[in-house]
Amino acid sequence: MSTLKVGAIQSTTGNAAITVAANGNTTIGGTCTFSNNPSGISVASIGVGQTWTDVTSSRAINTVYQNTTGVPIMVNIFFVCPFTSRGQLQVSASSGSGYITIADSDGGDYYSASQYTEHYNTVSAIIPNNIYYKIIPTSSMTLKGWAELR
Repeated sequence: MSTLKVGAIQSTTGNAAITVAANGNTTIGGTCTFSNNPSGISVASIGVGQTWTDVTSSRAINTVYQNTTGVPIMVNIFFVCPFTSRGQLQVSASSGSGYITIADSDGGDYYSASQYTEHYNTVSAIIPNNIYYKIIPTSSMTLKGWAELR
C-alpha cells in the first residue's frame, strides 16, 4: 500500500474545490461529485436530517415558491379535480419563466369515471435547492394537502 501526502488539492476551474490541509482537515466548496463516499466526507442526501412538514396552510394553487433550504427537498401535493382537469407540478430556475412540468395527474379514468365525479390525485417530486416550483390546474382543482420533506 502506498500513501500520497499532499499539502493541498485545489481545483483550477473556479466552480468546485476540495482542499485537504496539512493537518488532514478537508474542506469542500462549490459542487463536487463523488463516485463513492470517502471516509470523513459528509454528503447531503435527501431525507438525511429532514422531516416531513405539513405546509398546506401556507401553500396555494398557482403560486410560485422557491426552495431556499440549501439542500434538495421532496414535495408531495394532493388535490381533487374534476374528470376533465389535470394538476401539474412545474419547476424553473427563474421565478418568471421557463417552467417545465415534472409531475402530472389527471382527474380520472375515461372508462370508469363520470364527468361529475371528483378524483383524488397526488404529485410528488424532488426540488433542488434554489429552484422555483408551483402546482397549476388545467381547469380547476381543490388543494387537499401539501407536505414537504425539508
